[in-house]
Amino acid sequence: MSSLIGTRQPVLDRGWVELQAVLGSDLEIVNAARTSFLGESKGEERDKKLLFYLMQHRHDGPFEMAVLKFRIHAPEVVWRQLLRHRTGSYNLQSYRYMEAEAEEFYLPQAWRLQALSNKQASAGALDGRRRAAAQRTTGGPLRGQLRALSASVGAGRGAGTGTAVPARFCAV
Repeated sequence: MSSLIGTRQPVLDRGWVELQAVLGSDLEIVNAARTSFLGESKGEERDKKLLFYLMQHRHDGPFEMAVLKFRIHAPEVVWRQLLRHRTGSYNLQSYRYMEAEAEEFYLPQAWRLQALSNKQASAGALDGRRRAAAQRTTGGPLRGQLRALSASVGAGRGAGTGTAVPARFCAV
C-alpha cells in the first residue's frame, strides 16, 4: 500500500483522490480483533483468514485501528456525501484564505433525466442539444455569480459560499 502514497487517482472530470498516509497495519487490526481474549497474531495465514472473516461478516470495529489519510479534490457536493455518511474527520480548504480557480466548478458531462416512477432514480441522459443547453444555463451563472459579487460590491474571497459553493471544487 505504501507504493500508492502520493499517487493521485482521477475522479469525475477534473477531480482526484490522493492517499497521503497509512497509519496502522493488518497486524494491528488482527490484534484488535483478538483483544477480547488477549490473543495476538497466530501466524500470517491464520491472520489473513481472520481479516477476511471480519470483512465478510461486517465486523468493522477492528478495522478502525488503522487509518488511511486522503486528500480529495472534488465538488463540495461530494464531500457533503462523505460527511453525511460519517466516513471520517475532515479539514476543508477555505476560500477565505486563498483564491478559487476560475474554472473549478463541477458541471456533469452527462445530465440525467428524472425517472417517472421513482423520485430517487434517473432514467437515461439528456441528448446533445439539451445537454449543451444545460451546460450553458448552469456554467455561466455559476462563474458570473462570483465575479459579479466581487466586481459590484467588492465582496471578498469567501463571498457566495452559500450559493455557488456546492458546484465548486475544493480539497478535503
